[in-house]
Amino acid sequence: RAYRDVLDAHQIQFDPNLVIPGDFRSESGQAAVEYLLGHHVEFDALVASNDNMAIGALEALQCHGFQVPADIALVGFDDVDESRLLPAPLTTVRQPFRMLGKQVVDTLWRTLQGEEVPLVSTVPTELVVRWSCGCLPEYVRVASLDAPHASQAETIQALLERQEPAVTEIISKIPISPAMEAGWSSHLPRLELLLGSVWSSFIRELEEPASNCFLTDLGKALHKLQEMKTDADTWHSILTELRRRVLPYLSDRLMAMQAENLLQQARLLVSDTAQRTQAYRRYLMERQEAVFQEFNSAMNTNLDMGMLEDVLTRYLPLMGIQHCYAVLYTQAENNPYQVLPGGYSRLLFSYKQGQFVLHMNSPAFPSTQLIPEGTLFSESETRSEDRSLVPGAWMFVVMPLAIGEKQLGYLLVEFGPTDWEIYGRARDLISSSIFRILLVRQQEQAHKEVERLLAIAQQRTIELAHRIEQLDLINRVGRHATSLLYLNTLLSQVAGLIQSTLGYYAVVILLVRKNGGEPGQLCLAAAATAEPVDLMEDGLIIPIDFNSILGQAVSSGKSQVVSNVKLDPRYYSIEKLPRTSSQLALPLSIGGHVLGVLSLESVEQNGFSTGEVQVLQTLADQIAIAIQNAQLYQAEQDRRQWAEKLEEVGRKLSSTLDLQEVPGRVLEQLESVVPYERGSVLLEDGESMLIVAQRGFPEPGRLSDLRIPIHQGDVYQRIVASQRPLIIDDVVAENTWQQLDWLPVDHSWMGIPLVSKGQAFGMISLTRREIAAFTNDDAMLVSTFSSQAAIALENARLYSEIASLNEHLESIVTRRTDELNKANITLEKRIKHLSALRSIDITITSSHDLRLILYVLLEQVLTQLGADAAAVVQLKPYTQTLETIAGRGFRTSQFSKTRLRLTESYAGQAAYEQRIIHVHDLTKNPDEPRRAALMAAEGFISYYGVPLVAGGQVKGLLEVFFRSRFKGDKDWDEFLDAIAGQAAIAIDSTTMFEELQRANSELIQAYDATIEGWSNALDLRDQETEGHTLRVTEMTVRLAQAMGMSDADLVHVRRGALLHDIGKMAIPDQILLKPNPLTPEEWEIMRKHPQYAYDLLSTISFLHPALDIPYYHHEKWDGSGYPSGLKGSQIPLAARLFAVVDVWDALSSDRPYRLAWDGERVGEYIRSLAGAHFDPHVVEVFLRLLS
Repeated sequence: RAYRDVLDAHQIQFDPNLVIPGDFRSESGQAAVEYLLGHHVEFDALVASNDNMAIGALEALQCHGFQVPADIALVGFDDVDESRLLPAPLTTVRQPFRMLGKQVVDTLWRTLQGEEVPLVSTVPTELVVRWSCGCLPEYVRVASLDAPHASQAETIQALLERQEPAVTEIISKIPISPAMEAGWSSHLPRLELLLGSVWSSFIRELEEPASNCFLTDLGKALHKLQEMKTDADTWHSILTELRRRVLPYLSDRLMAMQAENLLQQARLLVSDTAQRTQAYRRYLMERQEAVFQEFNSAMNTNLDMGMLEDVLTRYLPLMGIQHCYAVLYTQAENNPYQVLPGGYSRLLFSYKQGQFVLHMNSPAFPSTQLIPEGTLFSESETRSEDRSLVPGAWMFVVMPLAIGEKQLGYLLVEFGPTDWEIYGRARDLISSSIFRILLVRQQEQAHKEVERLLAIAQQRTIELAHRIEQLDLINRVGRHATSLLYLNTLLSQVAGLIQSTLGYYAVVILLVRKNGGEPGQLCLAAAATAEPVDLMEDGLIIPIDFNSILGQAVSSGKSQVVSNVKLDPRYYSIEKLPRTSSQLALPLSIGGHVLGVLSLESVEQNGFSTGEVQVLQTLADQIAIAIQNAQLYQAEQDRRQWAEKLEEVGRKLSSTLDLQEVPGRVLEQLESVVPYERGSVLLEDGESMLIVAQRGFPEPGRLSDLRIPIHQGDVYQRIVASQRPLIIDDVVAENTWQQLDWLPVDHSWMGIPLVSKGQAFGMISLTRREIAAFTNDDAMLVSTFSSQAAIALENARLYSEIASLNEHLESIVTRRTDELNKANITLEKRIKHLSALRSIDITITSSHDLRLILYVLLEQVLTQLGADAAAVVQLKPYTQTLETIAGRGFRTSQFSKTRLRLTESYAGQAAYEQRIIHVHDLTKNPDEPRRAALMAAEGFISYYGVPLVAGGQVKGLLEVFFRSRFKGDKDWDEFLDAIAGQAAIAIDSTTMFEELQRANSELIQAYDATIEGWSNALDLRDQETEGHTLRVTEMTVRLAQAMGMSDADLVHVRRGALLHDIGKMAIPDQILLKPNPLTPEEWEIMRKHPQYAYDLLSTISFLHPALDIPYYHHEKWDGSGYPSGLKGSQIPLAARLFAVVDVWDALSSDRPYRLAWDGERVGEYIRSLAGAHFDPHVVEVFLRLLS
């Protein structure tokens, strides 16, 4: 922030590219300078966050040839001890560390004591101005004496003119020390320039005092001339000579005093510079010694090139080495890790400005070249005319890499500011480390050689164990040969035993099959492989070629070896064994007669040694003996079994006359005579062959009733012509063969004619996968068998013809029976339809609930019509809309919420046109969009819409839905029409019933209103009892509910209570409204009002159920009441209830002649009359109701 504030104060724009983050270590200062220089950022001053980063930046600048402060000004922070020892003492900021520590502890203590402390505390700092920022040090500036300015232009000019001869004279007077002698003549031109600059600046400052140009140029000269090994005495003598040659020309006392002041300041500057230079050199030596000690420790523990790379990358920059290249002499041929001095070398590694590259397999180059071309510098650097672009590019030193007298190579190191001793010590450590790495590698090579010899010994042990396994295998094969007499089983087990024991890639046993005087063929008899492949399924047959390894083994009777199958043309390749690299063919011979070949295949080249071949030939001879024994045994067994088999076959074939079963039995029995994979029986049927039986086919269903055309010259024609079996060794090579494209190829085929009465009527077809699998012996056996098969088939055919005639007669009877059954089914369906219609009729006549009727109707629609869903839609005539009122079979409730106009959808069309609408496929003819979406969601495909018409008017619509395509037959359509008619009748009748109920309800409401009017009129006439009627009516209904009366009875109770005093309409006003007590005659008239009520209401049939209260409410429980003197339960319940309520209301209300009684008194009074005037149970319920 301070950096940005200062820039803003001086109107300098902040550039973030000039800010490089660091971590307060000197390495981060070096890295920051390398980054700025590497990205070509222009700058003339650096501000570091602390002195350590500033020191790192200073060292990096010096490595790149920049001088501080002559080229770059530098400022740090913290004022560490090293900042005062630098060649250009560091301008920095001194912090009061003791004060900071004390204040921190004090703040912490006060905080722990609970005191409030300020969040921010400021401590004073001090700016320490030194040489690195370009300013004069304080001790130089204070050495100056104030003197008035006096100008002597002539004197100044004369001194300037004497500059060149004066500088020459001063140089000649400089005492040259031994350290300065080396290279002194090369430094003279530069020395003359620097002293000339000092002379001229000294004279100018005499002319312009306080300009500080002399001391500034002198400081720069002191810094640059340190390379010449000049010391303080040299510069003091230079200043003495300068004084001797200037002061005599200064006649002005004041100017002379000014000159003395400048010279005094200069001597202080020289002395201080000398002291700091010595201190800085000591500091560098101590630091380099510490670095070297770490480097020495790291190199002594290094044992590989990876660690060498890490160590050199870390420590070479710290020792001031920017470029380093290690070169080894070429290695001895018999030992790649032994280096020999000679004419060629190889670059081992290169280190160039922080980049380490390991060159383990670099090409050799002449040693006189020192280093491969293009290694030191890039092409652009090499072509540059300005060599200063590559500081120190040509200053390299070559040092030998050696341990004692042993020469390893040499080290090429940049010769820079680092002391010579460092190079030598680094060279020694690098030499010993490389030598140690080479020794380790030699040891590793020795270990590898030992491991190689051990591997050879192990291989010899494995070969010996393998030989023992081979001998053991021979013994086991011998035991198998004596215990197994079946050839296929024997060879299969022997092949597997050899492969599993010896681990060969493949073991193949082939037997020789002679073909007259021809060389014959080798047929695959058994195989075992290391991979999951089946060689047997290919039916491998190999013609005996005497140019192949197999043919040579047969012809010579000796073993044959192919060491590399890719280079030896004798190898016979098997497609399923692609990994074979070598092959051994062993003849299976006995008495000079070769029975076959044992072929062993290995995945390794030269997989069979001479000793191994000898042992395996012994094994082959044992196998040959076993094969001969098994063949002799098999021949004897075959002869004996054949006689037995023919007898058994004849018996089984004659045991049935079923033409469908006999061909299958033929194939079944034939399999035990001649083994085969697929077999079929074909009978001639006109111009084609019909397959009537099959066995072993992959898809037997596809062969049912398959016809194969008969062509001139095909295999069947050849069999018919010869009436003898025909064998084809490989159908692929047969031109007349007709192969079904969906069947896998079985190479061998044999056809056997079926002959009856000298005429062929079919054949038996047999196949096997192997090539040439059928022999002439097989043909002879099958010929004998086919005669019996032909007789059995002919007998079955005759029997089948008779059975077919019987079946024809039976089919006529069956057809008649089926027709009667169909008629019965149709009749049953119509009965079900009539029963369903009857069920709907009963529901319509027995119920006026439209929902129940439609539920039954739709249930019959789904059951009898087989629909997936159905709905009844009612037409609202006033709105001309269709609304769904019932539905069954829907997955959601959306259909029940639809409302359609007559102009919308198929439903509206059916209702509007009064005709049935049928849509066979809703997916192709969708309804209007809203209904189409609902139908699609339900999955409906077919639709019926039937208008419901009653009395010539459309009442609605019956909709029937199917979730598959559907079209009904005539009976279905008739039933749909009938059930739609019943739906129309149901809607019409229930509508009429609802209208009648509505009218009846309105009439009842009118009656009730009339009754209430009469009641109000009575209250208006007898003002003493105003409101009495409504109160007693309400309380009577409540009491009746408490007594458990039904809702229907409550209606009549309410009406009776309203009309309880209707008879008083016939009582004269002078009696009814008399304020005084009534006379006996008047009471006689008053007691007639129940009779008057009866006479008035009995003529109204509607009010008959309500007469109990108006006529009997003055009867008493003990029979003392009027008008009839009824007693106990003879009094209607409604009248008994009302009698209690009437007295309760009379006593609870004010009258002109008394005030109302309180509730407790009324209750006691009514309780006292229980059993006399009132029903005790009613009183109990009433009082409980009041409480």
